[in-house]
Amino acid sequence: DIISAAVQSLAGLSKEHGINFDLTEVTEVHARIDLNLITQVIINLASNAIKFSPDNSIIRLSLQKNTDSLVFSIEDDGVGIPDEELKDIFNSFVQSSKTITNAGGTGLGLSICKEIIELHKGKIWVESPPDKKDHGSIFYFQIPINPN
Repeated sequence: DIISAAVQSLAGLSKEHGINFDLTEVTEVHARIDLNLITQVIINLASNAIKFSPDNSIIRLSLQKNTDSLVFSIEDDGVGIPDEELKDIFNSFVQSSKTITNAGGTGLGLSICKEIIELHKGKIWVESPPDKKDHGSIFYFQIPINPN
């Protein structure tokens, strides 16, 4: 439900760019999380994926349950992030050199995502490009189901 709500809030933007979402089906999971904050993280990541993906492409979202955590991923076919910039991309006011001129923004979205995930005692990371591809990115976050 949380993923569907986030995707629905971006329906206008995704339609404008001909972007479709491919949602991997997941079984219902009960976790102790702040729904509003985690929804905001998904919206931020999905919004970035839309901005940096070519028109008429597909963005793949997934939620998996491990023994004691949830792992969310969002994969796009966009321009990607250079290796040397990956370590700083979650810092405040940082934007990739590949994206600064195309999408604008303040460079705060990913740092806000990181703060929210860390508040949930989780972690967030990115692979760019994903395995066996020459472009695109996969953003992940993992949060415990029942944080202490």
